[in-house]
Amino acid sequence: MDKPNSKPFPVVLSLLLGLLGPSLQAADFVVDNPLDLVDVAPGDGLCDAGPAVPGQPCTLRAAIMEAEANGEADRILISEGLSIQLGLAGAGGAELGDLNIGTEIEIAGYLGEPPGNPALLPLIDATGLGDRHFAILNGQLSLRGLRLQGGSTGTEGGSIFIAGNDNSRLSIEHSVFQFNSAGSRGGAIHIGGLATVTIVDSQFFRNDGGGAGAGAISAQSSSQVRIERSSFLDHRGDIGLFPQLASTISVLGQAQLSLLDSTLDGTLLRPPIPDLAANSGIVVFSEASLTVRNATISNFAESAIVLHNLEGQTRVRIGNSVLQSGVSACRVSGADPGAVDVSIAFSLIEHQDGCQPYYLESVRSGVAELALLTDDPPPRLTFSRPPAGPLSNVVDRGWSVDETSIEADLRCTSSDQRQNPRPLDGNLDGEARCDLGAVEEAPPEAFVVNHFVDDLTDDLPGDGVCATVDQPGLGPVCTLRAAVMEANALPGLQFVTFEPSETPVVLSLPVVGPIGGPLSITDALAIEGRLSDGRPATWIEGQMTGERLFVIQAGGHAIHLRNLGMSGGDASGQVGGAIVVANGEVNLRRCELVGNYAGSGGGALAVIGGSLNVSECDFDGNQTDNAGAAAFSNAGLLSIHQSSFRNHLGLRVDGSAIPVIQLLPDVRAFISNATFSGNQLAIEADQPDLLFLHQLTLADQLSGGLVIDLLLGNELILSNSIIASPDSEVADCLISGVALADTRIGQLLDSDGSCVTLADQGLTADPRLLPLDRPAGRISLQRAPSLTAGAVSPAIDRAAIESCSGWTDQYGRLRPRDLPEQADIEGPCDLGAIEVIGDAMFSDRFELQ
Repeated sequence: MDKPNSKPFPVVLSLLLGLLGPSLQAADFVVDNPLDLVDVAPGDGLCDAGPAVPGQPCTLRAAIMEAEANGEADRILISEGLSIQLGLAGAGGAELGDLNIGTEIEIAGYLGEPPGNPALLPLIDATGLGDRHFAILNGQLSLRGLRLQGGSTGTEGGSIFIAGNDNSRLSIEHSVFQFNSAGSRGGAIHIGGLATVTIVDSQFFRNDGGGAGAGAISAQSSSQVRIERSSFLDHRGDIGLFPQLASTISVLGQAQLSLLDSTLDGTLLRPPIPDLAANSGIVVFSEASLTVRNATISNFAESAIVLHNLEGQTRVRIGNSVLQSGVSACRVSGADPGAVDVSIAFSLIEHQDGCQPYYLESVRSGVAELALLTDDPPPRLTFSRPPAGPLSNVVDRGWSVDETSIEADLRCTSSDQRQNPRPLDGNLDGEARCDLGAVEEAPPEAFVVNHFVDDLTDDLPGDGVCATVDQPGLGPVCTLRAAVMEANALPGLQFVTFEPSETPVVLSLPVVGPIGGPLSITDALAIEGRLSDGRPATWIEGQMTGERLFVIQAGGHAIHLRNLGMSGGDASGQVGGAIVVANGEVNLRRCELVGNYAGSGGGALAVIGGSLNVSECDFDGNQTDNAGAAAFSNAGLLSIHQSSFRNHLGLRVDGSAIPVIQLLPDVRAFISNATFSGNQLAIEADQPDLLFLHQLTLADQLSGGLVIDLLLGNELILSNSIIASPDSEVADCLISGVALADTRIGQLLDSDGSCVTLADQGLTADPRLLPLDRPAGRISLQRAPSLTAGAVSPAIDRAAIESCSGWTDQYGRLRPRDLPEQADIEGPCDLGAIEVIGDAMFSDRFELQ
């Protein structure tokens, strides 16, 4: 039986070590005594500090002496919460001064999962020693779950010095280095020779370097260092002759440093220290190499990264990171830009001094919108500066998983500093891009619509809960109207999703005071329905006479509507049957809009301000009495891509054709990779500021394809398209106006020659298109060029490669998309919205003559 107040913990730990099963360790030692005492008989296999202390005490120094003596791989476990004070000063092996490591040793402060309270990690304090904690020469040391503080040296490596041959290895996990200092460099750790160091999930806090800077870590010679999911705060180096070199980390000689998912911050938490400053985050000298991926390096007085006196062997990669400082966040000196191997991509850099020649893509300047320093959730030891919310300018701004051409060292990591997966769509824009910096922003928690038939209001908007008043037999429920009301009442980006249901959401509440009628969106919001076999399974059905489904007045905020079917919108005497955009940046993706009506224009959509971006949608049988059976715009920006329009029919009272899309003066519109089939008229534009039409298929409209009038200053770009209405009494193209000579029209196929006469290159022929169809899992419909023997479409391999290479078609397939049998895979693209895939291949245009 244990004595009262005794601690059975070492016994329990010994049992746990035994339960770990067979291992390569020659011995396991449990340190249970905080004193700094030597082992009485190194090599006897017993960690024993001698009879001076009752029992058989095992000190850290005694355990290391035993481990060194047997020359094998050993494991040392330090009891939870133990505070070890090193004090045996002098020079020697492990028996005096710093603890010398020349064999293979693991020292751990816990087994299994780390404790939630960092104060329970054992503390190794070298303040009374006047020396560093460990010196490693041709040895291997693993540290896990420890706090190391108070180490000091007049040279390099205040807490740890490691050098020697390629057998020298140091592994650090879930540990804290604080209040260590070095007279030369590497306030916490110095790495030299051929040593390899790995640091994971650790915190470096208030360590100081000396005359050569590097308050936390210095690496030189041919060493290799990898740091992951760690943080560094308030490190200072000697300002000396080059103030910007007073850094947190320095890399010299031919050393290699990789920094991933980590935070370096120059915020000063202590009073000023004479001759020491936190001027720079990382300094790379001469031929050293650096890789930085998803790091946040901020708040340094001079620079975040300094590439100093570069030479020809230098290799630097910086990707998906945030660099901020007071003077020049990215500073370069030395070699000609063409003489070094430096690449920077997908990053936000506040100030720049010479780094611009190394930018590849998506490097922006400006101040990152980051939150204040905060502790990461326990049991993590680290701190970070996460994005300042889901709409921060660092969220979803990194590498896209679809961009496969970029090299691996410039891509995003798979998890962030907090071990959350990347990418998370924090801003809910539907794009698979990671965030810049060390922390990935999670999307806001969703309001989940679980009641569909009754159109009920929220009981208390702004309380953060989507809930109506109690419903008999149901209690409070969340309707779409209640969710939108709650979202409008809360600041910032909100998120609405739906439970699975085959019942459509019914909007039936008439306008009653400030509520009812269309759903009004006034702030950043994403509404995401469910998909079934690639098509919307969530439908919103309007049953309100004379009322639209949505009115969007969201200022400059982003609105996302995805995976939704919308029908029954009714805007009698108004524009925008389903949706009207007054202001805001609206993104409509993977939606179906069927059977909506607006009396004045835009049977489905109307843009009267702001911008609307439509992609991967299908519009079917929407109606108006005037302008734009599907879409209408008299202001702002309208973009439509990878979509289809069908069955939009009707004439105005004067007998003129109602177009699918109607654009009024000064509108800017971009329409590409879209199919129009079986409508009255495809597009009518009256003096648009800019109209970009690219890779369209306009087939079998009843009253022609395009009607466009241009004033001086208007810009029209029309290319790589099929415009064919052979049964129409109206010409395929009616393009006129004083600015006609300034248009850019080329690479067209039409059925009556009216478009070709305006184009640089064109063909008048039957396009030989297949019937309207859509592949499984797709929303939009296509009219693909035929590959049938004897009826091959002349649209195949017709567009010049320079006009289409790098573009995708209506279904996101890269152009050109030639078949395996085709030797000339760089051959031209197909005209129209669809790049053909079939059993035959055409290498050029001549087979079709």
